Amino acid sequence: MGLRIVDTATALLENSGSKTNKKALSAMRKGGGKIQDLAQQMAPIDKGNLEDAIITQEDRNGVNGRVRIFIGIDPSHSAGDGKNVGEYGELIHELLYPGGSWKLGKRSKEKQDANPGVQVGGQFIERALDELEDDIVKDIERAIKGSV
Repeated sequence: MGLRIVDTATALLENSGSKTNKKALSAMRKGGGKIQDLAQQMAPIDKGNLEDAIITQEDRNGVNGRVRIFIGIDPSHSAGDGKNVGEYGELIHELLYPGGSWKLGKRSKEKQDANPGVQVGGQFIERALDELEDDIVKDIERAIKGSV
């Protein structure tokens, strides 16, 4: 089992074992959803398009066709002004405080004030993964043990 950041603003949950049973796969999917949810809570807000652009996708392109779950920013998601979130989302992820030097805007500060337990700002996907990784790995291990 691996959880890691694979490139700018993209996390990956990947099975490294020889097989994935249904319960372990279910736990992986739930873990991906948890990372997505927390990343959306941590993401800055202007119009809300960036939060909506944080998605979870899966494919079967891992080793021997194993499932991989990606959590990232959908670059084709509409920014609502005839443009896509695309490059803007990655810039915000990388350059906005706490990971970068850009400061939060008014709506992001309001979101932060309304959610004191969550730090709103940059590197939201990476921070969500870091915060949840241990619990997700334990959930997957419990699912595997419970199915043997």
